[in-house]
Amino acid sequence: MLDYHLRDFLMFTPEVYLRLFVRLNELLWPGALLALLLLALMPWLLASGRVGWRRSAYLILALGWGATALLFLHRFYAPINWAMAYMAWAFGIQALLLVAAGLTAPIRRTDWRWTMGGILLVLALCAAPALDYGGITAWGWPGLTPAPTVCLTVLLLHPLPGIWRWLLLPVPVVWLLLDGLTHWTLATSWSLVPPVVGALLLVSALWPTRRRQI
Repeated sequence: MLDYHLRDFLMFTPEVYLRLFVRLNELLWPGALLALLLLALMPWLLASGRVGWRRSAYLILALGWGATALLFLHRFYAPINWAMAYMAWAFGIQALLLVAAGLTAPIRRTDWRWTMGGILLVLALCAAPALDYGGITAWGWPGLTPAPTVCLTVLLLHPLPGIWRWLLLPVPVVWLLLDGLTHWTLATSWSLVPPVVGALLLVSALWPTRRRQI
């Protein structure tokens, strides 16, 4: 009788997977610091009294999804995991949805302290692959690698009206499930933390947020 385990469906080792982050950083450094700069603008943009500035935050977020699709998923991850070719397309669709949300949705103003707190949480999650790899060269970046990008997006669903939250949820849900199963199978324990935290943020994204509005 055949006995299959989840590990049998993965054609790569934890070391090979974590090297993807190293290769991405080697390709982009120091350009990856631009992602950090744009991330630092988010609290100010979403706290702005001008709707145009608040909209630009979601256009920046859309750019991050597009970059993640093209660079991490398509260029690096898809060659070792065929399913990531489809996820790259899904991330591209998510980017288009974020563009539509940024251009048309009524975006509520948020307290910059709340947004900053969420961003600090995302930055903490970025360390997960580096901790599993054993070196900072495997650092993950929001807007360039999937898990931080997904967690940041789920966090920033709060200022959007309900219909947009639901439209923007499917791709993050699918990614968090796939990512969680992958790291559970690879036994990369630190990298399992972002999908777990992301799942908790998903619950929060559907919770009433009146107390966070100003």
